[in-house]
Amino acid sequence: MGENDLVEHQAKEFLKKIIDNTQGYSQEAKCDLKTIVDIGRTPDEILLTALLYYYGLTVAC
Repeated sequence: MGENDLVEHQAKEFLKKIIDNTQGYSQEAKCDLKTIVDIGRTPDEILLTALLYYYGLTVAC
């Protein structure tokens, strides 16, 4: 694992911990967001996908 891969892995783990500690979201939403973080290849992709996910939650309510 290269240095960039290690930094990416640590950043994703940090984001998932933030998601876990966030109140106000169901376990399903937290699981979905952590999956978005895992699958995302770039920070921009993760952000865009998460924003689209939040938009879907807002529209569904």
